[in-house]
Amino acid sequence: MPIRSGMLNKQNIQQSTISVLLASDFPVLRDGVNKLLVSTPDVHVVACAEAETEVLSLADAHKPRVAVLDLNIEPAALSHLIVGLSSRQIAPLLMSDVVDDVRALELLKSGARGIITRRASPEMLCKSVRAVALGDTWVSRRVTTKLVQSFQFGLQPELAEHAQAAAVSSATVLTPAQVQEQLNRFGLTRREKQIVEALGEGMANKDIASHFGISECTVKHHLTRIFDKVGVYSRLELLVFAKHHGLLGTAHPAA
Repeated sequence: MPIRSGMLNKQNIQQSTISVLLASDFPVLRDGVNKLLVSTPDVHVVACAEAETEVLSLADAHKPRVAVLDLNIEPAALSHLIVGLSSRQIAPLLMSDVVDDVRALELLKSGARGIITRRASPEMLCKSVRAVALGDTWVSRRVTTKLVQSFQFGLQPELAEHAQAAAVSSATVLTPAQVQEQLNRFGLTRREKQIVEALGEGMANKDIASHFGISECTVKHHLTRIFDKVGVYSRLELLVFAKHHGLLGTAHPAA
């Protein structure tokens, strides 16, 4: 059902405001998160769903940028919902305390843009909403580490399906000439290739900026260009893509 009280008039909402669809079948949590987001200046709660059956219809009606989901439903139903939101160019952000690493990777494969615990602070929740609205992937450091390790030591079985879903080719060890051919194929510059390798080393934007002597803003600009060139939407998808196209070297990225 649409949220009306405490909301700004649409004509007064700035373009930079993040529109959010909130879905939760836990009334107390739903009301608490709604009050928090409504009081956040750059976030606009456009609608609130009390059950999974309301989510997609409200998404079609309000076209939010982010959908915050806290629903106690079967895994298959949740995956179906995430796929539906992703196909509508809406970033799903899950709130859950029961998702393990393997399940987290499966949900990311389905199109989830982030997973955050229900125990997260208000500040952390708002940060995660902003991150997924900008196209980033918001997951725990543990899940990120598990993903990077799987690239360094070979894909784990639970990641095989994820790689297949990303529509990438089989992983191979390429010669320098073949790597250059791949770079030319995707239109990546030498610096962009170095940044991809840095991601493969598990480096955050701040670390990459320090390593190459550039600003974090420049790193984000490079990442945006890389996403556009190879046709991915997040760091996670880029890592999967790069691994399976031989764009991740074994050495530390050169400064």
